[in-house]
Amino acid sequence: MINTFVNGGLNIPHFETFCKSLKVTWVKRYILGDPDDCQWIKLINFCLRSLGGKFVFRCNLEKTDVERFNLKSTFWKDVLKCWCEYNYTQKNNSAGNQIIWLNSRIRVDNKTLYHAECIENQLHTLKDLYYETNLLDRNIINMLYDVNLTIMEYNSIISAIPREWKFQMSHADGINEETSLHNKYNKLTLMSNKYVSKIVYSELISNVSKSTNLQEKWSQYITDGQIISNKCFTYIYSVTIDNILRSFQYKLLHRILFFNDKLYVFNMVNTNICEPC
Repeated sequence: MINTFVNGGLNIPHFETFCKSLKVTWVKRYILGDPDDCQWIKLINFCLRSLGGKFVFRCNLEKTDVERFNLKSTFWKDVLKCWCEYNYTQKNNSAGNQIIWLNSRIRVDNKTLYHAECIENQLHTLKDLYYETNLLDRNIINMLYDVNLTIMEYNSIISAIPREWKFQMSHADGINEETSLHNKYNKLTLMSNKYVSKIVYSELISNVSKSTNLQEKWSQYITDGQIISNKCFTYIYSVTIDNILRSFQYKLLHRILFFNDKLYVFNMVNTNICEPC
């Protein structure tokens, strides 16, 4: 029912997903807001100070990792969960643009990494740890970014990086790519406020709904290689305005229009033979 008409649904809003999309709109208001004009942004900065403030929304976090954070604001904890559900990706493209901190793909003792000093001094991505295809020494990193990484912290970061990302970086496959991993963060900043919720909802709902395949539903009745397109669902609303006929066609296409052969199994009729037969 929550699917679009083309996918065999009735385009009915999914309430839980709709609420999630509304919460994601708060992320745009927060990251583009001016603390001097909006006092509430200062409160959120204080609430998210242990996660780098606005920086956390650039990170590749899984929804389950948010539970580990000690956030006092229940609402913004929910907002962060919804954002992570929308933003998180497991794709391995562009290893050099992978953010090191608060990345669910980079873990030590099953926990994501966080280093406030490195974040403040712009040591963010994997390519910041490399010069061309060579991994930088700890002392060079400390000097370049004016940080104080200990040998233990440095080794923990390096060992936590997935092997395939190290391979990409050492072979220049992940360094020269200009495409940013966090395109959803960038897209959000460019979206019109009027359409943020709608765009986010359309992406989130794809994780909830399942598309109907008419070809599979009617495969046992199809002969000579006939093809049935999902466009048939849209014809329901163009050929008639009568709701009874629309309902009949909808049930027929979904093969939920039962006759005596099925009704007999449900003990709703006395015979499995229809009267015309």
